Amino acid sequence: MLKKHLTDMESRVIIAIAVSKIVRPLPLASIGTWFDGTSLYRTMGVDLKSQRILELLDRIDKSDLYRQFSSDLIRRINPGNSLLYGITSVPSYSSAGILEYGHAK
Repeated sequence: MLKKHLTDMESRVIIAIAVSKIVRPLPLASIGTWFDGTSLYRTMGVDLKSQRILELLDRIDKSDLYRQFSSDLIRRINPGNSLLYGITSVPSYSSAGILEYGHAK
């Protein structure tokens, strides 16, 4: 579903951030180092230390992409067989609005 709105690489970056938030919830500035030491780094082929991540998050923040994605997700959800996990409060020193606590609430 992400690939409907983002490139393949951007989709993998967002998925990698989400997975890292679930497995090892660290500030955005620290997940790259942790991620590089996992098998996910080799499997997913993304660099979570890249400045491009903040640019991607800023671009998402300044668009309505997260609303479009949420709308698509809601249409596809199976009410009795789905799990949603919010990552709306990813700690970061970035000025990207999407990373602010409660941004998407």
